[in-house]
Order: sequence, then C-alpha cells, then structure tokens
Amino acid sequence: MANSAWTPAFAGVTGVGPLPQIFSIAARIGSSAYASQQGFALMELSAVLTPAPEGGFVALNPETGTTTQGETIEEALVNLREATELFLEEFPQKVTGRAFLTTFQVPMHA
Repeated sequence: MANSAWTPAFAGVTGVGPLPQIFSIAARIGSSAYASQQGFALMELSAVLTPAPEGGFVALNPETGTTTQGETIEEALVNLREATELFLEEFPQKVTGRAFLTTFQVPMHA
C-alpha cells in the first residue's frame, strides 16, 4: 500500500524518490540478518526525515528523541541509528508501540 502523504514532503528535493526507495535504503543499512547472527534482539523504531534548509536531511527518532542529520537519506539514517544506539546504551527503554505519523495544518504567516 503506497503512502502518498510522505511524497510531498520530499517534492522538489534532488535525488529523492518515492517512499519505497527510503524503506529500501533503510533495509540495507540495518540488516536483521547481521543482528540475528550476533544474537541481538532488534527494536523496531521510527525515523522521520525532513529536508534541511541548508541541504541534506534531518533525521528524528520520535521514540527516543534522538536527532541527527546527513547529506543523503542513507547517511542521515546511518547517523540516526548510531545516535539512537548510543542513547539506548545510556538510557535503556522499551518500545511500547509503533509510532503513528500524521499531519496537521496551521495558518501560514508571511
């Protein structure tokens, strides 16, 4: 099922394709095969990526509040994974459910 709500956020950003491309990149970065080979249990967390005004992307994990950036989507996700892993080493926590992403509108002031 396609989620077209994400596409407009990246409209006009060079090198960014549809949402399935982002998921494909995320899957390559964090392989569950590697984790299971090492005997680690995996936490499924969320990543919210937004284009940065100065270029690149800002990546946020809403479950932990960790935020980072990268020049590409792939780099931003790698940096977010690393920042989140370091955060969870110091502040262990359980994920209580999946994050729910939606949008809302406010009046634009010029």
